[in-house]
Amino acid sequence: MLPLPTRHFGSALEEHLPPMTQGSQDRRPRILTGRFRGRGLRVPRGQVTRPARARVRRSLFDILQAEVPGTQWLDLFAGSGSLGIEALSRGANHATFVEAGRPGLQCLKANLQELSLCPPEAVILSRRIPELFFATPPAGAPFQFASMDPPFAISRSSAQLQALCEGLSAGIDAGWWTDDALLVWEEPEPSPDPVPRGFREEDRRLFGTSRLRFLRVAPV
Repeated sequence: MLPLPTRHFGSALEEHLPPMTQGSQDRRPRILTGRFRGRGLRVPRGQVTRPARARVRRSLFDILQAEVPGTQWLDLFAGSGSLGIEALSRGANHATFVEAGRPGLQCLKANLQELSLCPPEAVILSRRIPELFFATPPAGAPFQFASMDPPFAISRSSAQLQALCEGLSAGIDAGWWTDDALLVWEEPEPSPDPVPRGFREEDRRLFGTSRLRFLRVAPV
């Protein structure tokens, strides 16, 4: 397997971010609770990457509650990083953020810098999904939790969904997941709902035009 490139971030961004006005800061999504409660997050422009809505995010972490502290979290298609940052705010030990799009990377790096989150607590991988699951897992693995909010275009493409599921399954053999890891998959409702090999669906919740599925690693 090939090693994954790890993105480290310092005091200066590699890309230029749009200026933040007071009004735009007030409209930013905010961390719901924990040590970063109330802190705003930058959001990528456009429709390719989007932040998890506050209602969905609150419901997700209300369900997980006391399971989050001390865990290793993987935020796939991270965008602004809202789910991984929320997990860190609630006591997760580590979060790896996977984001390949330039707009998402810009906001993700800015959000982590503004919250003084840096390696080894928070790490960015700028690799595409599902290819990264065929590489050597990063230092934060194996992960107990993963959140995934793919672009709608992927959720409605059978070919891309099949490739995504194959990658998630390959991650079991490659050592990305603990034996009982939980994957939380946000997707549009309605849309296809495949279950990757080596996972089983434990639950699902509907939120208007979105749904959450809870998939547990279940090696055969």
